[in-house]
Amino acid sequence: MPDELGTLVGSPICPGCKVGHLLPELAEGDEEDDDCVEDVAECVWGCAKCGKRVCGAPVRDLVAVLRQRLEGCGSDEEALEEFLSVTGTLLHQNHYLR
Repeated sequence: MPDELGTLVGSPICPGCKVGHLLPELAEGDEEDDDCVEDVAECVWGCAKCGKRVCGAPVRDLVAVLRQRLEGCGSDEEALEEFLSVTGTLLHQNHYLR
């Protein structure tokens, strides 16, 4: 599984074990899956910790909802702190929305 050069900037936390993180899985033998890169909904995402696999549509939808919530925070410090608190259980600490 690609790990985004170790940064995990696009990885949600695994909904199964709540410890690992999800990464898009590539088809065996592929170094890069163009469909997966262009649309996360085309990927199967897997947890390196527990092995749970999920389709990409819920991952895409989660990121879209959280992106809207972040945009709604504006520069409100309390809203931004709450956003970080909520996303701490949903997204890897290096995720680009955090």
